[in-house]
Amino acid sequence: MKLAFSTLGCPDWSMEQILDAATRLGYQGVELRGVQGGMEPGEIACLQGENRGKTLRAFAACGIELCVYGTSIHFHDPETLEQHYQKALQALWFCADCSIPMMRIFGNEVQPETEQAQLDQIARTFDKLCREAERLHVQPLLEVHGNLTTIERLRYVAARVDSPAFGIIWDVGHTHAVYGTRVDTFYQALKPWIRHVHMKDAIHENGRLHHLCAVGQGHLPLRQIVKLLEEDGYPGYYSLEWEKRWHPELEEPEIVFPAYTEWMNRGE
Repeated sequence: MKLAFSTLGCPDWSMEQILDAATRLGYQGVELRGVQGGMEPGEIACLQGENRGKTLRAFAACGIELCVYGTSIHFHDPETLEQHYQKALQALWFCADCSIPMMRIFGNEVQPETEQAQLDQIARTFDKLCREAERLHVQPLLEVHGNLTTIERLRYVAARVDSPAFGIIWDVGHTHAVYGTRVDTFYQALKPWIRHVHMKDAIHENGRLHHLCAVGQGHLPLRQIVKLLEEDGYPGYYSLEWEKRWHPELEEPEIVFPAYTEWMNRGE
């Protein structure tokens, strides 16, 4: 079992602090989603110019992988599609330069009256991007997010991307909002494409996920999800996505990050 955390959960930490925590707490990977306020590739100083080699050597020496670069890019809006595609190419080259094997991209929102056209657009754009990604040995991943959370929509896109570079990030919170505890139904339909898993937990109140909480303290069927994946020999990461950058009221990473590895390794 490979564990990672997203830097979304430690927005104020330096890369040195990130690497130290990953090493001490028994993580195998770090998902890059901003470092000290820098979110875009050119804003992450420790991975620019001469700093890049030093940072990558430090991670390699500790046996920690920068496993995913999380972008905010989306492919659903025809008016901004070209802009976002160009940003995706820049992110792709950034990942290749930093030996990051996967990058996250959103679908992200489709409207009922234009659903077919938007899904086709998302699929075509991923297919085009994946041609370049194959050459650079990076995998663009579509996250289960927004309203691209149903089996039907996700399979429609996945089936139309004719590239082994394509994959899906299974965000278990967004799945729960649609399928509840019927995780096997979702998993069996999408498992050929699942490359990475975002782990989180939340309290379910009044028919919806009310607020985020530490893993194991909420209502998401996380043990069931891990069991499904482990029994199938899932080789990817279980990455803790603690959204402290967007919700500063959440507990500090010094508390949450060690609690996650302890809970996952306990496996009860």
